[in-house]
Amino acid sequence: MIRSWPLLTALGFAVVICGCASHKPPRIAPPPPIKNGSLTITSGIDLQGSVDLPAGFEADVGRAPMWLHYGTEIGVAGNADGKAIVLGFSGPDWRMQHVIAEDFGVGAPHGRLLDIAASPDGLTVATAVAEPAEKRIEVVLREAVSEGPGRPLESFDGAFSAAQLQWLNGSALMLVLRSNSIVEAKDPGELSVSHMMTTAGERETKAFAPLGCGFPPLSFSPDGQWAVANDLGDAPAVLIDLKDGTCHPMRVRKLVRVLAWAPDSSLFLFAAEGQGMVPGVFSYDFTSGGIAVVAISSSAAAFANDGTVIALGNDTLSWQRAASAPNKNVVAQIALTPAGQGTTTINSLGFETRPNMLARSSMAFSEQSGDGMIDIEIPAAPVPLRELIEYSYPTREAFVLASGQAGPAIPLNWSPDGKLLALVDTGVQPNRLTVLAPPR
Repeated sequence: MIRSWPLLTALGFAVVICGCASHKPPRIAPPPPIKNGSLTITSGIDLQGSVDLPAGFEADVGRAPMWLHYGTEIGVAGNADGKAIVLGFSGPDWRMQHVIAEDFGVGAPHGRLLDIAASPDGLTVATAVAEPAEKRIEVVLREAVSEGPGRPLESFDGAFSAAQLQWLNGSALMLVLRSNSIVEAKDPGELSVSHMMTTAGERETKAFAPLGCGFPPLSFSPDGQWAVANDLGDAPAVLIDLKDGTCHPMRVRKLVRVLAWAPDSSLFLFAAEGQGMVPGVFSYDFTSGGIAVVAISSSAAAFANDGTVIALGNDTLSWQRAASAPNKNVVAQIALTPAGQGTTTINSLGFETRPNMLARSSMAFSEQSGDGMIDIEIPAAPVPLRELIEYSYPTREAFVLASGQAGPAIPLNWSPDGKLLALVDTGVQPNRLTVLAPPR
């Protein structure tokens, strides 16, 4: 499939059919590309707003922007002056700014902000705050647009160095804690504790301590049944049964991160090392316990709403070829595999890249619009280029939204309705928040 160039062809066609028969319509030049931070926005893309983040603020590249309050506000997490802080942006061109939460300030007046998570509807934020004076962790709920103290949900006695909050659904939260003494422990799994709470104040606690589950970030299944630990280093990958608190080893050499869960929680996609330590995308089937290769030398994959697996890669690559010729050009392709492992359809994206660049790719997918945003590098001199490519699953079309020199990670996230894309450009100082409206 050749990548599309929306607006230009469509606009030219509209001019021709609307022109008078006796007069040649004037040529309308497309708008020029827009230089925006480290990126150049493609001609014709609707730039909804772009705002510099405060001087000294460093966005957390591991956190996607949070869409809050029906998509009218965007939260960006990071650090400034040695403090954890989450900033909110709203209003015309997203230029109205306020603090959503910060260490010893809004949202965490008595301690350090260990984690923050927005509810699925974006109306509520939950914060995990370490209060050193009281030697406890407090979980607080607050309306996303409020700067008030919020409502304490639960507190946990003890000194903790890290926490992870995750909404399982609109009323249930998962909290995972790590003790301060983790630095003195030989087995970090001995100090991992999990708590499941509801916004009504009920609590269920499961200690994974004797099971060696560790404390890396966890990815939770949509049904709340399972969790998977991301990047355990040299430790074996494990599945965590949240119902009974047991851990189950996976036959994976090194699981890097979970990429996506099937809508019915029966499968998940993950990035891991394959043969010859070449990165790849794999699927895990809970029914059979089977692991299947999805894409070789790739880290970009997602599930469509109908269960189809969407993966970036190249159908001529083998583990051996990717290992022996990582710098040899290959055509970038999208593979579509229906649920139930039906016939795979291959779409070409119309450009070449290299296996080692495919391996550094990523994909953010919107369930609402069926659009995937692919961040990929392509060969160029003197340094590789980065392209942000929108892939539409419903239309099977692709379009380059922005490009620039390859650089630091760009956290990005689709709006709740899948019509807008928020991205944080960490390749410039100050960092910059940009909101784009891809063509429809």
